[in-house]
Amino acid sequence: SGLPLLLLSAWLTSRSGKAEDFYLPGLWIGAASALGLAISALVGHPIIGYAVGAFTGDLLAWRSVPEQRRAATLATWFFVAAYVLRIVAKLPLYWSGNVEALGTVGLILGWPLTALAAYLSYLVISKARKDAPVPTPADD
Repeated sequence: SGLPLLLLSAWLTSRSGKAEDFYLPGLWIGAASALGLAISALVGHPIIGYAVGAFTGDLLAWRSVPEQRRAATLATWFFVAAYVLRIVAKLPLYWSGNVEALGTVGLILGWPLTALAAYLSYLVISKARKDAPVPTPADD
């Protein structure tokens, strides 16, 4: 996804002539991601839970365990917070045209913040999976 985003960013910048527009697609994607994740958590179908379920081979079984549903919801909120923090930090810089600071903030709040959200999610979800595992058919 990096190359198409880079090309879109370069195209927008070339069209507007404003260097800060290079960061606009990232802001749009961040806002859409935060909104989608937040909605999924609010309606009780946290996206992170489905991602973990797909990875562990129990795509839907985790939903039958309240502790795992809560953990997946909390994990989803960790990622919402990461996206919102990026937007809150970058938007004033975008509006002011501070391209250098946008790049710096993008580096600082990029992968490191995603890694933190992933690590916190791992802690919460692994604890829930250990404390309240998904029942297997043999457990019935």
